[in-house]
Amino acid sequence: MVRRGTAAAICAAALVLAGCSDDPPEPKPHDPPSSSEPTTAPPTSEPPKAQTPEEAIREWLATSYEAQKSGDTTELRALARPGSCHKLADRIDQIYAAGGWVKPAKERILSIKLREKRPEGRQIYRVPTTTGPWSVKASDGAAISKRTGGEATYQFELRAFGGQWTMTSCGSVVNPGATA
Repeated sequence: MVRRGTAAAICAAALVLAGCSDDPPEPKPHDPPSSSEPTTAPPTSEPPKAQTPEEAIREWLATSYEAQKSGDTTELRALARPGSCHKLADRIDQIYAAGGWVKPAKERILSIKLREKRPEGRQIYRVPTTTGPWSVKASDGAAISKRTGGEATYQFELRAFGGQWTMTSCGSVVNPGATA
């Protein structure tokens, strides 16, 4: 966390210093000429397509990968209700705050199967996946833990809130990746 904070401070200082010149910025040769007319996207007659539960699951797994890789859990937390789905984000935050890192492998979704429909529009899905080798260093002074990857099965509970499917419960049925 300290390294990210230091990097952010350096970037902020560079941005402030870059804006301190009295000289107007010189146009770059590849910059298009500016136009005084605003650009607008053409209107569409169709409302936005509602997200499917399958799309929500794919988005959560892809966002989980990015959060593990970068240490930024903001988007991952936004896709789920607080609770079991935030445990992964909490763990990622702990690792990066302690000076550690995660080198994840992308998961390949084998299938997304609806297992059960529950009251209040909740739906339970089983999602078997495969992944390649990955590694994690839990803190600055920790040893690197290498994982072989392999098959994992997740169970997700989703519920629609305003046309958007949100994770309400997440868990591994079979833990991903044994220790190498």
